[in-house]
Amino acid sequence: GAIGVIALVSVLTSGAVLITADQLRDATDARSRSNQLIRALDGFRAAMLNQETGLRGYLITGIDSYLLPFNTAQVTMPAAAERLRGAFKDNRSQLQRLETMEQLFKAKLAEMDETIKMRRNGDGVGAVATVQGDRGRILMERIRTLLGEMEREERDRAASRREAWDASVQQTVAVIWGGSALLLVLTAVAAMLSARAYRAGKTEEWL
Repeated sequence: GAIGVIALVSVLTSGAVLITADQLRDATDARSRSNQLIRALDGFRAAMLNQETGLRGYLITGIDSYLLPFNTAQVTMPAAAERLRGAFKDNRSQLQRLETMEQLFKAKLAEMDETIKMRRNGDGVGAVATVQGDRGRILMERIRTLLGEMEREERDRAASRREAWDASVQQTVAVIWGGSALLLVLTAVAAMLSARAYRAGKTEEWL
């Protein structure tokens, strides 16, 4: 009977470990997704800033190599937005922010393209004045605001997922140690009962 109880506890402990391991894996995946989204948003912001810096360098110098970030962003930024859209497919608020940000970014790209044409046509002063105007500044501020809101929401979600991950780790450790301790106690009890039964059998045999 004691051996049967030990076997049953072993099976139950193994099942509990598998369940908590699945929970831990899910929490780990969720945490990884949050971190990837935060890095993607940081990369989006960095690409925007590099693009704007490159445009300013081109307007000052007229050297086409400064436009590399601008030209690259026209390909990479839509691709990055598409990846974010896939990641936010179940988050309506984030999707709305992303769509608004894309519209603002297209308007900013159109303004940048216009300033490049002005600079190439020899109107460097007008191009610089356009870049320094209120319209472009307002567009960038709105884009940065949306990026900040998206990042804050993801960081809050990442914090809650870290808490879930920590709880899963603690639960897994508790199940392993608790099951091991219970098995140790049951084994000791089984050994004691077996020894008592053995001694009782020897006594009856002697009598």
